[in-house]
Amino acid sequence: MRSLLPISAFTFISSYFKPHEENVNSQIDCASKKSLQLIKIFREKTGVPGICVHVNIGGKATAEFSHGYSDVENLSKCKLNSLMRVASISKSFTSIIAAKLLDEGILDLDKDINEYLPEFPIKKFDNKKVKITTRQLLSHRSGVRYYKKQGNLNTYNLPEFLNIKHCPDSSSARECFENDELVFEPGKNFLYTTYGFVLLGSVLEKVGRESKFFDQNNKSLKKNSQFLESMFDTIFDNLKLENTHCEYHNKILLNRSRQYKRGCDKNCALEVSSYVDNSCKWAGGGIISTCCDISKMAEALTEIWLGKKNGIISQNSLQLLWKPISEKKIKFDNQDLWSYGMGWSMKEQNDRFLVGHTGGASGGASALVINLPKSKEDSDYVIVTILCNMENLSDYIGDLAVQISYLFQELKLNSK
Repeated sequence: MRSLLPISAFTFISSYFKPHEENVNSQIDCASKKSLQLIKIFREKTGVPGICVHVNIGGKATAEFSHGYSDVENLSKCKLNSLMRVASISKSFTSIIAAKLLDEGILDLDKDINEYLPEFPIKKFDNKKVKITTRQLLSHRSGVRYYKKQGNLNTYNLPEFLNIKHCPDSSSARECFENDELVFEPGKNFLYTTYGFVLLGSVLEKVGRESKFFDQNNKSLKKNSQFLESMFDTIFDNLKLENTHCEYHNKILLNRSRQYKRGCDKNCALEVSSYVDNSCKWAGGGIISTCCDISKMAEALTEIWLGKKNGIISQNSLQLLWKPISEKKIKFDNQDLWSYGMGWSMKEQNDRFLVGHTGGASGGASALVINLPKSKEDSDYVIVTILCNMENLSDYIGDLAVQISYLFQELKLNSK
């Protein structure tokens, strides 16, 4: 166990269950207690200072847990409205923008992105001109590189990961990689890369300037260099996400959590994480939010998937996002490798379909799991969202979200 503070401060500071109905089903209470045990084990194993967990049970009830500190130095308790970095769940938000432009008929997933961004360098592979498409960017099959490796440094210590340069527009965000060679021929392989989504953000911003949906409340921003931010804000407003933002390190935001990491000394002492400026990767990992807002976004998409409601994007477009594309799979939990679609990971298990995303940022970690029935006639779903204010938890956080979803999935199945 990693010691964080005196043991009294490491115990559960606040934990509460808030159902939408007054009479709490004993099975829900049982699943909540089991979830608390999993969260306790997770905290003891990782030494994470603060964690928020939100469980949405079929859109009818919620179980909510918050433990530890959002600010260790000031002993500020972690709460469900604590703002934390959602890291790569930002990619899922970006996929919603792409789907909306697709619904409007102004985005072609298979068109060469140079037709949208003529200023982007024409790419070659093996001395042959190649094209990169939006579909490839969304599914990590573009050949755009990942952060540059440097010696034995892990991702969280790479200079490019710890960017401190502010990017005033989407073109400056891609300057560090746009002239580099492709890692492979587009469409021929898979490489998970945040830079691919940074480039995707430039494409969507250019296309979005012709969008009626994104322009309806942003006419004054039509020529603004930060139109991409206004596109995200339109998505947040449409989904009624009041605590979700493109991150600016210098803006004052209520309930913003501090970010932490574990040091490299033998005691793995808790430290404040490195300073970063995430304006260069809003589309790939630069959004901050709360567990409740992320869950609200996931519920809106789930209702579309099940055909229960019309929503921000069409069911057809959502099916494209949640359809596996790459033959290669990625780690999500400790059981199986997951497939990747467009901005989302997924796997099938027995009669269930799981879709979601995990993320790791400087001083943050995240996981979102939507546990769905394969049959769309069944509305039995569970959404689990987890946000933590410490980095380098990717080996654990996805598995925790999946395991909690199983606990409440069983509850739902047994309550039929």
